[in-house]
Amino acid sequence: MGLYTGSKVSALTEIASNDDGDVDSTSLIKTKVNAGTLYHIAVDGYSYGNSTDSGSIKLSLSFATNLPTAAPWNLPDPSGNMISSSNYYGKVVMLNFWATWCGPCVAEIPDLIQLQADYAADGLVIIGASVDSSNDGVTPPSSLVGNFGASDNINYPLVMTRPNNASVEFSYGGIAYIPSTFIIDRQNHITQSFVGSQTYSTYEHAILQLIYSNLQLGISTNNHSIRLTWPVTHAAFGVQVSSSPAGPWTSLNGAVSTDGSNDWMDVPAGNTPHYFRLMH
Repeated sequence: MGLYTGSKVSALTEIASNDDGDVDSTSLIKTKVNAGTLYHIAVDGYSYGNSTDSGSIKLSLSFATNLPTAAPWNLPDPSGNMISSSNYYGKVVMLNFWATWCGPCVAEIPDLIQLQADYAADGLVIIGASVDSSNDGVTPPSSLVGNFGASDNINYPLVMTRPNNASVEFSYGGIAYIPSTFIIDRQNHITQSFVGSQTYSTYEHAILQLIYSNLQLGISTNNHSIRLTWPVTHAAFGVQVSSSPAGPWTSLNGAVSTDGSNDWMDVPAGNTPHYFRLMH
């Protein structure tokens, strides 16, 4: 099952997807949605040999106005240091439950590495929570996880839930399938969860609005022009203008300058009111 936005089939953006990721083998999507946005839901079966899954589909929807709070955790890293979720309050967190033996987990690690490299400076932190089992049932699999992280050049923190902290998995729904990834906003709310390997673009779409939720456009006068300023970020932003807050909005194509900390654009001042906004 997949959830998408877009105006036509050839131009859809995946919001979330899931394949039998709930405890009763039900495809389950949990994600933040916005009022007034049109969403498309796709449901598909599985082909094997000469057979294809078919039958009736029961689709259920439920809504809540309050986002769930992310459960706290305190877990060891491969070096034996205890790492706490409280270390990352105020950041956008991707909590990724994975294992070294899990093919889909390993397949998405390069995208996680790239996301961490691209957006860490703007407030993103990815946490790789290994669910690898302990060899003796007492000692965390530190060498296994640590060596794997080093060989794959993983640039984000790795921690381990087993054998002594498996309760963390249950506090996030039991982790019936991996990879399972939870998107947590700066206020420590779970805004979205994914079951299964995802692409860079899918994760990026989930985190961008959280990372830049407080990004503001500054306006000042400069001779006979209006100067628009905004902080330099990894994501590229453009400026749109409208004569009404309700739109329609038009992109400004003026030259953008930078001083390394802020970008700015000068636009001619006019005699009629205008509204400006940043758009990615």
